Amino acid sequence: MGSPLGPTLANIFLGHKELQWLNDFPAHYKPSYYKRYVDDIFVLFKDESHLEQFKAYFNTQHPNMNFTSETEQDNALPFLDVYVTRDQSCFNTSVYRKPTFSGVYTNYDSYIPMIYKTGLVSTLLQRSFRICTNWIQVDTEIKKIKTILTMNAYPNMLLDRKI
Repeated sequence: MGSPLGPTLANIFLGHKELQWLNDFPAHYKPSYYKRYVDDIFVLFKDESHLEQFKAYFNTQHPNMNFTSETEQDNALPFLDVYVTRDQSCFNTSVYRKPTFSGVYTNYDSYIPMIYKTGLVSTLLQRSFRICTNWIQVDTEIKKIKTILTMNAYPNMLLDRKI
């Protein structure tokens, strides 16, 4: 499995080196936006062809690193648990769940403290408020949360109170 420090050291290494690599990258092809969370990077380019040059450059910087990419499909791209949609003049975000998401959370009937159960509801609601860019998306996400938690035996009274 490796050392528990492995991911932390890898993050420190990449955080240090990426600044140097970005500074050395040709200005014409530099991304207009660059954000990284651990090993996931979100970049925006002025031209789609710049992605392959950027990826090829980064892949030559260290022999043990291999960068891959995923491009937007139908003006949308999932990044971590956020679904980013590109409109004409802005980006909209909503909650993203992987296709393999089964909807299984801790069942309400489980023998765990009530604070964990209410904490789950609060956390899912807070995530929707922070990620979704408009109230229509928040409302849609709240309905999904209610459906999923109802399947996990959460009572409607608790869900309605937390909402």
